[in-house]
Amino acid sequence: MTTMNHTLVAGTVAVMSENLSASDKIVVVTVLFLSHLALDMLPHKHFGNYRNIKGCFPQFLAEIVLGVVILPLLIWQISSLNLAWLLVYVCAANLIDALLVIGWGPVVRVNDWTHKWEGQISLRRLRIFEFIQTFVVAGLFLTVLWLR
Repeated sequence: MTTMNHTLVAGTVAVMSENLSASDKIVVVTVLFLSHLALDMLPHKHFGNYRNIKGCFPQFLAEIVLGVVILPLLIWQISSLNLAWLLVYVCAANLIDALLVIGWGPVVRVNDWTHKWEGQISLRRLRIFEFIQTFVVAGLFLTVLWLR
């Protein structure tokens, strides 16, 4: 999943868990962190390349700004969630990619394993998969928001 889709998952979870106690929310943060690995097993294509930021910095920066700054603020505006917890959830859901950027060894190895499908699927199909994921995750977020 892209940064924006991980953020939408965090927003969905934030809506579903807004009435939990702080200790329960810490468990949710841990689950969001770990869910990143499972969700990255779904074929997708990032705007940039986390391993070669210099080669695609504008795309990398756009994905980060949209996914970690603009989208959480939009979610906060339409949901009136607690902004602090929403940002904690968003950071937890995207932390794996941040650790990948700095090249932390264990994360690099696990990321390679969760992305083992890369190179086996055409770029066109990866874009289609990403579009479908975005549509499904955004629909899930809006449905949960509507039902609350």
